[in-house]
Amino acid sequence: MTIAKRLDSTTGSAADLNLVYVPDPFIFLALTLSGHATMWMAVFADMGVSLLVILNGLRLLHGSKGALRG
Repeated sequence: MTIAKRLDSTTGSAADLNLVYVPDPFIFLALTLSGHATMWMAVFADMGVSLLVILNGLRLLHGSKGALRG
């Protein structure tokens, strides 16, 4: 039961961290539409956020092996 609780808390914190990344592409899109940024900046912001979310998920995958060992 303690393994499930540990995995639940790490998954929840990772999901919260992923939600922090979500507004960034929309901010750059709004800046692009208003003429304050280029579309390339919005593309790079979107790709950067995608990579951060993937790396955050990989952190969970790596951490689950240690959690299962006890």
